[in-house]
Amino acid sequence: MSDPSPLNERNFESAPVDKGASALDQTISVELLRARIREVSKELEHPQSGLEKLSKNPLVGIVVGFLLTWGIGTILTNNYKEAREASERKTQISERNAREASEKDKQTAEKRRELNIRGVDELSRIIYDRRTATMMLSSSLLRNAPLAERNGRLTMTLLS
Repeated sequence: MSDPSPLNERNFESAPVDKGASALDQTISVELLRARIREVSKELEHPQSGLEKLSKNPLVGIVVGFLLTWGIGTILTNNYKEAREASERKTQISERNAREASEKDKQTAEKRRELNIRGVDELSRIIYDRRTATMMLSSSLLRNAPLAERNGRLTMTLLS
């Protein structure tokens, strides 16, 4: 037995056809066979590479999309988290520095206040001592006190 030759454009007309089918059905089936033959011959002339076959599979697109979403999503999430943590650290540092500066300002203000109070006390004491010495000198002058007493009180007034 000889092998029947494969169908191609040349021997297609001699292909077996169902005699009981209508002419329209036969024409449609012949055209379908011709289209399939063209597809097979193109595949034989230009074979697809493994990558090309793989890229036409719809599942590959889903897997690649998932991997990209997972990878890029993870990277973006980590970057956002690190940026937020850095921002919180900066805020905490600035708040701590502000508190420390506030404490230093309070301490400085308290020291300044104490120095001012001591200064006012000292000035008040000096003014009081002068006033007292001046009153004593005035009393000596009004009483016509002896010269030694007046000179002593004058010296006390000048020294105070």
